[in-house]
Amino acid sequence: MTLSAGEQRRLLVLNHLEKGAVTVGEAARLLGISKRQVQRLRAEYRRDWAGALVHGNRGRLPANAVDPQLSKQVWQLAQTTYQGFNRHHLTEMLAEREEIHISRATVDRWLRAAGVPAARKRRPGRPTTGGTGWRRRDAFCRWTAAGMTGWREEAPT
Repeated sequence: MTLSAGEQRRLLVLNHLEKGAVTVGEAARLLGISKRQVQRLRAEYRRDWAGALVHGNRGRLPANAVDPQLSKQVWQLAQTTYQGFNRHHLTEMLAEREEIHISRATVDRWLRAAGVPAARKRRPGRPTTGGTGWRRRDAFCRWTAAGMTGWREEAPT
């Protein structure tokens, strides 16, 4: 079994705790956990030795993991049946026709990882006219006691 650096540190502190070189309070301070957690770790350590320090989910797939075969299937469909479809439309067709229900972001991530280019390039943004881009530089709005007088095309005095 391979231990990470943090797990090795815990093992070292628990070894010193078992030898009596440190107290439970000192071990808690060294590990940055409570005394109660040190006691819990110590009981597990006595029972399972270093195996108690390894996280229980190590080596397991996440609960929301998707089967790797599904990503291959999506890649093949994107290259053949649905070639030229954009990612959003591809996701809709996969759900409608193939009964494959995954998010558009997942499809996009899988196809980018496989090196499949997007169906088309995005258009460039609108050109701006300096400043914030949504108004002319020399336009201003005048507020008076009577209210707003409107936009004027001259510079303020």
